Amino acid sequence: MSESGSPTFLQTYFEVAPANRVALLLDYLKLSRDDVHMVWDILDVYSADPDGFSLAVENTIEHDPRNLLAMRALAWLNVRRGKYADAQSNLLSLIDQLPSAMVERRELLRVGFLAPELLTTHISDIGRQGLQSPISKTSYEYQIARASGSATMAIEADKLRSEMAAAGEAIKARADKASPLAEFLTAIDGAGRIALVGNGPSLRGAKRGPEIDRYDFIVRCNFPVIKDFADDVGSRTDAIFFTEALFRLFDMYLDRDPSYRSTRLVTLANPAAAAGLDPIAVTRAAGKTIARLPETSLDIMKDMTYRHLTTGAQAYLLLAALLRKQITVFGFDFYSQKELHYFSQSAGLWLAHEVQYEQFLFRGVVKPVFGAHIR
Repeated sequence: MSESGSPTFLQTYFEVAPANRVALLLDYLKLSRDDVHMVWDILDVYSADPDGFSLAVENTIEHDPRNLLAMRALAWLNVRRGKYADAQSNLLSLIDQLPSAMVERRELLRVGFLAPELLTTHISDIGRQGLQSPISKTSYEYQIARASGSATMAIEADKLRSEMAAAGEAIKARADKASPLAEFLTAIDGAGRIALVGNGPSLRGAKRGPEIDRYDFIVRCNFPVIKDFADDVGSRTDAIFFTEALFRLFDMYLDRDPSYRSTRLVTLANPAAAAGLDPIAVTRAAGKTIARLPETSLDIMKDMTYRHLTTGAQAYLLLAALLRKQITVFGFDFYSQKELHYFSQSAGLWLAHEVQYEQFLFRGVVKPVFGAHIR
């Protein structure tokens, strides 16, 4: 359901007969042709029906080349397919028709980070016009320098470290001293070696469990299944990071492992995803308190990178960039395999996550600038 309680477009899509689904999406693209922001309503159709999504988007462009919504969706689709030159062309067409498009200018830069041969001075200048906050300017200037091999890379890295450290200290200073957030921040401050354990399928059979359990503080994301996988992923958990989208089935997630009822829970603030639920009431009913990160922390991470970060990316940015902790990550596959998790064989992916960019982000920014390690 959407935040208002009405069905999402994906739910509506699957309520109609299969033969009528592409027509439904075609109508939506036609009716909302000038609103690029509506792309977020339809992108998750791709994960469920990639062929239908591709057919509708490409058919719309063929008959209406200036349809902004379809062009926006096609840019996403071409990035996912690895057709970066085509994605760049789509984004330039959008910007030409919609000069106020700031998000698309930043995405133009991210496409260039994935294909540095496309990151010309001209493209960089167009993209820079979408950088509106100080932290976005500093972060993207480093990423431009990194992708282009500029001699200014070390200088830009120093600036980024300094600004993120200041932002992290501000978050600590504003935390209510009696709150679960302050307790979590104190625990992290005093931790030695920190392991951030992802849920990638590469962990299945990897026998990393004993190594992971030797870390002083272990963070996991989105309530993974641990039972029957301890040899691969370890048995301890000191904190769970999750988004508020999981509040709708909170008790089910808590029961995935017996230890979760007594584990620190840290929610990465995302009120819209809670779909009208009261997080305090939900957690109180489950007998839990949570450390709730302030919206400012998520805003900083979005400004530094992009809007739709995965939970794992938010976790490594918070720990390594904002809180300046030395972390080692396990099980971060960046969706390079069909399966999503080590504990299930489910496939698919919400298209809004820029997984290719997140791999660049970790290996090109978080690892060299903030000293994170990957196993």
